[in-house]
Amino acid sequence: KAALKKAKEDSTELPGSPKVQMLGFGNHDGAITTAISFGDIDTASNIGVNVPGIGSTVDGIGNALGGAQELFKAANNANPGATYAMVTWYGYRTPGKPPVDNGVWSMDRADAGATELADFLDGVHAFRALDSSTAPEHVAVFAHSYGSTTATEALKLTVHQIDAFVTYGSAGIKSGTQLNELHTDEMYSTIAAGDNIAPEGYWFNDRMNPIDVAHDFSAEIGEHRVTAHDMFTEDTSASFWNWGGKVGYLTAGTSSLQYMGRVFAGKVG
Repeated sequence: KAALKKAKEDSTELPGSPKVQMLGFGNHDGAITTAISFGDIDTASNIGVNVPGIGSTVDGIGNALGGAQELFKAANNANPGATYAMVTWYGYRTPGKPPVDNGVWSMDRADAGATELADFLDGVHAFRALDSSTAPEHVAVFAHSYGSTTATEALKLTVHQIDAFVTYGSAGIKSGTQLNELHTDEMYSTIAAGDNIAPEGYWFNDRMNPIDVAHDFSAEIGEHRVTAHDMFTEDTSASFWNWGGKVGYLTAGTSSLQYMGRVFAGKVG
């Protein structure tokens, strides 16, 4: 409730002061689920859906909403003529952090969450197809950490094609996955050299790096280079323990955010 209230307050600072929508509230496998959109998903020309990964729960959604705001602004900067709905999708039970929860090394949570995400994506397309004049022009899925494992499986199940799929800080996707299995026109991927957590998702399993089948892009250039596994961080200041500062993939000033903003805007390729 607090995150939704803050999202409504923060939306007034975004281009066009978009409405905030809560797109469901429930549970999946014992975890609270919800989805919150900056922008009207019923009418926006460009729809983005961001899928969280390891250790992400609804009580921490405020951090992901901070990243969603940055993606919204980056897309608007790349293509101010479009309208946007940036959805933060917490629709499945993510694996916790080892050693308390070793689910990150299994496909179980991804397989269970994939059905939920596929239904959500197809539901958006089906609703918008009721009136062809309101069909979205561009749909992109962004997936962080284990969210990429889940989203990859979801895109094998969807009926409707999306325009772009982006993984960042991936915990790996099922070995043998081919791009033509996924219902997406394009796939992009990045892992920062400073991200020491993502490779752990490859332990004790045969998952592969999505960069093997995607167009890769850099998280190392720009005003800030990504120095951590985090989806989003607000304080980028350096410390004794982290001279580069703790910088997430959707932090303002990173090349990863700028690139993903262009993907969301439909301005890559």
